[in-house]
Amino acid sequence: MYKKDEIKELKSAFWQKFDERMKKFRSANNGNKINWQHYRTNINHVYFRLETNENDVKLCIDLQHRDKAIRELFHEQFIEVKKVMQTFFKDELVFEEAYLHPNGLEISRVYLELKNVNYLNEDNHSEVIQFFERNLRSLDKFWTEYKDLFFQLK
Repeated sequence: MYKKDEIKELKSAFWQKFDERMKKFRSANNGNKINWQHYRTNINHVYFRLETNENDVKLCIDLQHRDKAIRELFHEQFIEVKKVMQTFFKDELVFEEAYLHPNGLEISRVYLELKNVNYLNEDNHSEVIQFFERNLRSLDKFWTEYKDLFFQLK
C-alpha cells in the first residue's frame, strides 16, 4: 500500500511522462497542439476522459446530459456508428447506456479499458501510456471525421 505523499509523487511522475510523450502529437483535425488530458469535444455534456486507478485504466467518452432523452439520443448515435468507430481502434469498445458515475449521476459511456495495470507502478507506465496514446490518437481521428453527426444533435 502506498502512503499519501508517495501516491502524490507517483501520480505526478506518471502524468508528466504522459504529457511529455503526447507533446509530439497534433490534432488530426487541424494539426494544432492539443491538451490530450482535457480534450475539447466542443459539445456540451460530451467529454473524453482518462480514468486511472490501481487495477486498470480507461479512455472514456462520457455523455452527461441531465436530460435522459437527449443523453439516450447521443448514445444511440454512437451505437449507430459503432462498427465504423471500432475500425479506428485496436482495443474493443464497450458501450454502457446507463452508467452510475462516482459523482452519483447516471450517464452514458463508451470506453476502452486496459485491465490488470497499476498506473502508479513505474513498471506499468510504458504499457499504460502506449494504451492512452494509441487510443487517444484514434479517438481524435474518429472525432475529426464523425463529429458533425453529433453536432447535429446538440
